[in-house]
Amino acid sequence: MTDTATLQVVVASPAALTVDADPAAVELVVQPAAAVTLEVGDRAGPRGATGPAGADGATGPAGPTGPQGATGPQGDAGPTGPQGVQGETGPQGATGSAGTDGATGPTGAQGPKGDTGATGPAGAAGTIRTHMTLQMLFTPQHVYQGTWTVVFAGTVTGGSLLSNLSGPAINDSMGINLDITPGTWTVAVWCAAGPSGGVLTFELSTDNGGTWASLGTSDMYNAASTARLFTATGVVVAAGVSAGILRVRSASKNASSTNYLVGVSQVGLLKTG
Repeated sequence: MTDTATLQVVVASPAALTVDADPAAVELVVQPAAAVTLEVGDRAGPRGATGPAGADGATGPAGPTGPQGATGPQGDAGPTGPQGVQGETGPQGATGSAGTDGATGPTGAQGPKGDTGATGPAGAAGTIRTHMTLQMLFTPQHVYQGTWTVVFAGTVTGGSLLSNLSGPAINDSMGINLDITPGTWTVAVWCAAGPSGGVLTFELSTDNGGTWASLGTSDMYNAASTARLFTATGVVVAAGVSAGILRVRSASKNASSTNYLVGVSQVGLLKTG
């Protein structure tokens, strides 16, 4: 070998190493605690066979901790563990606010009738009606005899009256319904009097014409036509009565009268007791 140089290297364990280098070959021989002679020439021999692997070196010190890796995907949920022991009952909480009222339920069945309560105190005494109710007459509700029509006359109260003017006869009569109830009454009848007026009988029935009670009579003769008022006071109506009928009848006539004429314009009722 020519142009050789010597490189001394100290290694910790024996080894034999051949290294190719262009343009020279390098041969390294290592021995324990010995000097190594490196000869470099311009020619290299063939590569030697690979020697056996050297023994593992001692483990070096741990390197510094690397940065934390990214979080991996969440794993599947594990099985549910057994239920734990029930804890002690806690203290009662504060009462909550009342909720809104629910809908009204259906009406229940009627309960049994209760006992009759004690009688209450008597009410204050009622007042007696102090005004008279007037009933204008335009048609009779009942005709017992004769022909009855409405006649207009300025000499009577109201200006018109029910009359048998078309053909007066003895016992011509008609009836008027009265709104009358139990108690004591005054009955007033406005009539027409004149040269042909008859003697009128006034009667009251409280059983729909079954029986009649006389309220009195009035002579309707007068030399000149005029209005005349018949009044019956203290007329007693029995308990249970809800209505009545007033019958006006031409029962006779004055000797000076020329006929049995009847003329009635209004009926008045006044309850006095």
